[in-house]
Amino acid sequence: GCGVTRFSSAEQSAGVIKSPGYDGSGYLPLTDCTYDIIGSPNERVVLNFIDIHLAESVLCYQDYISLKNIVQGRPTLLMENACGSAKIGTIISASNWVQLRFHSSQIRWEEYRGFQLKYHFIRIDFYSGASGVISSPSFQGYPSTVADNVRCAWIIQVPENWQILLTLTKFNFGKAASSCSAANISVFDVFPTASKTPKDRFCASTNYPESIVSEDRMLFI
Repeated sequence: GCGVTRFSSAEQSAGVIKSPGYDGSGYLPLTDCTYDIIGSPNERVVLNFIDIHLAESVLCYQDYISLKNIVQGRPTLLMENACGSAKIGTIISASNWVQLRFHSSQIRWEEYRGFQLKYHFIRIDFYSGASGVISSPSFQGYPSTVADNVRCAWIIQVPENWQILLTLTKFNFGKAASSCSAANISVFDVFPTASKTPKDRFCASTNYPESIVSEDRMLFI
């Protein structure tokens, strides 16, 4: 049992998803749940997995969590099946619609909690011109103050066989951002997934590069 549950940014900008029975005795055998997490066209979904405790199997074919991007009604792989006590961390979708499936088999040797995750939506701004300027919200000169609880994302995309030169001209998170967990900028050559690490990641407590060159035609910031 379980069925399909839908979460929309039009109804709630953030939330928590738990597998059935997570706060009790754990999930039952033969559970099949689908969670559709859908934002507006210019939004992406951020998933932060807090806890995973599933039965483990070869290639995670018995009990598992799977993630897919839904693009124009068609699914594309966002994450391979995960099971056991997988450390997934944070994932950002490549589309405004993520479909999470939780499945358990008939085989059950002991009790397992299931999973818990937090989700929220971020607005994506796209840049495709030959040059441009990107700044954090409310940036008004240097130095300036970064607001609390700000999550931003930008995609820069250029034609085939081009590369992107990203030059950091002003960078200051203030004294409050003493660690990378408090405030940071991550730069990816591709959409972030569970298996991708940032090309560069810097914060107030690290030295930051003056410039970054993409490996291909896209940067995700």
